[in-house]
Amino acid sequence: MGTGNIFRSGTGTGHILTAVFKPFSDLRAVDLAIFDAAGEDMEDLTAREQFWRYALRASGIVFLIDPFGYESIRGRLPKELQERLLREQQQFGAKPIHAVSSVLDSFNTSGLLKPGKKLPIPAAFVLTKTDMLRSVLPADSLVLKDPKHDQGVNLSECRQVSEELLAFLRTHHCTDLIAKAEKAFKNYCFFGISALGELPGEDLSIRGELQPTRVADPLFWILHQLGHVHTMRDVV
Repeated sequence: MGTGNIFRSGTGTGHILTAVFKPFSDLRAVDLAIFDAAGEDMEDLTAREQFWRYALRASGIVFLIDPFGYESIRGRLPKELQERLLREQQQFGAKPIHAVSSVLDSFNTSGLLKPGKKLPIPAAFVLTKTDMLRSVLPADSLVLKDPKHDQGVNLSECRQVSEELLAFLRTHHCTDLIAKAEKAFKNYCFFGISALGELPGEDLSIRGELQPTRVADPLFWILHQLGHVHTMRDVV
């Protein structure tokens, strides 16, 4: 995959990471702008203006989706998990689709997304907290397994994960997200990640070692779509 370094600068309302790496022989750099598009940041006018300035010039977009924003998915969790979610988040706010729609509205307003057309930039739709879906997903789910990106991006595995998650969303009647992706983007893929590998205790403690799962998949995929990293041969 090559070598790389990441540099960070804070903006007050978001973060900009610069990834510098050498996938081939030429040094390249990519800026990663990170915002909480559905959170408190976007309640501030300055933050919104800053966000749109980056979003409208983006070469690719990663949407982080909380699957438990969908009641049909949340209701499949064990009762104790449902109760804890309700304790920690008294009421679930806007559905996940609203943040996606808000971003796409900015492209419509700017004229970059014309009626009947699709955006050419790659988009990764990422379901978070997949460790909490162990009781819902099949035991052999590829989403819950460690990725195999040996010497390059495993596109075959990315496609398999995407198809599995698309089927999962359809089963739980969360097709609004799929429809939005299909309508707005020429090139998109669905991913599932877990930042910690397990649900922290209510005191936010972790019982064992951190075991993040597939957190780099969306970034690797987008960097490949932009020509910055190469692929690997399919892993049998």
